[in-house]
Amino acid sequence: MAPFFTSEKIPLITSISNTANIDVFCVGQKISCFARMSSGVGLSKYVPKTVVLTSAFFDEVYGQLLKRDIKAIVKKLDSTSKQSLQSSLRRVRSVLSKVKFSEEYISLLYQTLDGYLDSLDVPFTLTSACSFKHANNDIEHPHTITHGILSKEQLVKEIKKSFVDFFSKEAYMFREKNGLDHFGCEFSISIRQEFVSSQSVQGVAYSYDPATHFKDVITVRSGYGLFIDQAADNDVFVVSKESLEKGGSCVIAKDHGDKKYASVLDVRGKIIQKKVSTARKSVFSVKDE
Repeated sequence: MAPFFTSEKIPLITSISNTANIDVFCVGQKISCFARMSSGVGLSKYVPKTVVLTSAFFDEVYGQLLKRDIKAIVKKLDSTSKQSLQSSLRRVRSVLSKVKFSEEYISLLYQTLDGYLDSLDVPFTLTSACSFKHANNDIEHPHTITHGILSKEQLVKEIKKSFVDFFSKEAYMFREKNGLDHFGCEFSISIRQEFVSSQSVQGVAYSYDPATHFKDVITVRSGYGLFIDQAADNDVFVVSKESLEKGGSCVIAKDHGDKKYASVLDVRGKIIQKKVSTARKSVFSVKDE
């Protein structure tokens, strides 16, 4: 299945394995990291099956509208006037929400999902990424995360909503505060198939300390369930990059989280929050060996 390409040979929609040689700004740092892992010896089994809508897709669908109508509205925004700001952003989101994907693009999305993922009857995580070429890489733009079992039609709706949310008040003010160009961003979305198990453990790793932005460590958060809740009391491990490279003991600090709840599937396939047993709460969710 050949993905559609732009004139710069960037695929619009493709699998994660086909993104290893694409500019990181077109797919986001997390997907770029996963792509390198998927091509590594012995590491591909740890990479969840993922379909990626690159920034080229959103340029094709929304590019002209952003350059013409949306840019004109944003130029007139007055961030000091709360009422004017909210009204203008509502107008922006209204214009964006009316955009329809062509049948050609929807067909490409459906074909790619069918070609690279096992099934749509398992939980997925849809995550948006915003990359700014001239910004500090430590800056994490507010982004959309959607969990659940979604039909193809629901996925299309969530993809559209994610892009519209790029002009939410929170996202807009974040860019204003950090001096980021509202139109200098590469927007992409990943649709990741989750590993499903009654004993599932999920985690997320940062290439730095997200609290202090210290770059010499890797911070790992882990917990039980299908998805990792960033706001929950998860286990935290701090890994020294220097020690990791030398092959020695690399975990320099760890914090035991409460892990009170885990996201699981009920008999109807719906995601619910279930209390974690005392025995599982009392130990770390992963080993640091």
